[in-house]
Amino acid sequence: MMTMEIPAQLRDRFEKQAKELYGDQGEATALTQAVELWLSEAREDPLKLARALNNRVFDELKPELEATHRGEWVVIARGKVQGISPNFGDVKNLALDAGHRIVARVGEEPPRRTKRLGWRIQIQRKPSAGMPPTSSPSTPTF
Repeated sequence: MMTMEIPAQLRDRFEKQAKELYGDQGEATALTQAVELWLSEAREDPLKLARALNNRVFDELKPELEATHRGEWVVIARGKVQGISPNFGDVKNLALDAGHRIVARVGEEPPRRTKRLGWRIQIQRKPSAGMPPTSSPSTPTF
């Protein structure tokens, strides 16, 4: 048998919705489905689960980290803070064996990723009488 505490607000919402959907055995049915879903996702892609867990922990801790550790480096892996330091060298080797980890400088936004299509087409216009073409030949460049 497993016993655990769930925050009161979440527990109340869960109990109400589970009972509405499944009746008297609602909580047990909903928890069983949740565990089965988690297990199927864990089998499919453990990295995806680790990434989601670490990102959730980072988002939850972000206000506290920004208030107390702005400008310092933090490493989050396995759903926990693995270390915090003003020096990147002190944290860069923490949790290297974790499937996913976050190494971030507190208070800095990560760089935006941009994606280029990687090709461009130039169209050659037909010259007017006696005029040279206005652009290069119509060939895709990669």
